[in-house]
Amino acid sequence: MFREFVQHPDGTLGSCWPAEMIPPRGPALRPVFEALTPGASGDGGRVRIASATGFGAATLTGISRDFHAGFRVTPGPRANRFGVAVHSSSSGEGALYLQFEPDRRKVGWCRAEDHSFKENENAALYEVEGLDRPFGVEVLALEDVLDVCIDGTRTLINRHAPDGGDRLLFWCQEGEATFDDITVRPLESAR
Repeated sequence: MFREFVQHPDGTLGSCWPAEMIPPRGPALRPVFEALTPGASGDGGRVRIASATGFGAATLTGISRDFHAGFRVTPGPRANRFGVAVHSSSSGEGALYLQFEPDRRKVGWCRAEDHSFKENENAALYEVEGLDRPFGVEVLALEDVLDVCIDGTRTLINRHAPDGGDRLLFWCQEGEATFDDITVRPLESAR
């Protein structure tokens, strides 16, 4: 995996993916939307999760094992934590969760079985600005590598054997979040 440094207006550095290094992608998939909890709505290109108390979720089914996904997240005013689970089953088992926490300015990967309020990420970024307002996300799943680029300025990579399922699970814990402009493309070749 390659990185390109970007300089923020305040002089600090971030990282993004070099566009020319993203593996070739096929045509956009047409995933099927399924609401898993009340307060979840959407279609294959947009998902909205509203859960005043507890966990809210919806899935997009029909996602290839190796893929490139992009979407824009708009957190609600009281969004506590939200994100997307990769290689999920309908119950969320076997997935790796990408978790955004605006109040803590934190992004982390965690396993489905460890998904809780404790600090247990496999990989995390701290001091991530802008998680309380709309931002873009790109996820690349290639064999057992999961790589994410957050708003073109921060990257986070992790390894995860895709033993779950063919779904992306969008979720929100106590709040609301909207995931717009969702595109998912299979990677044309694994190497």
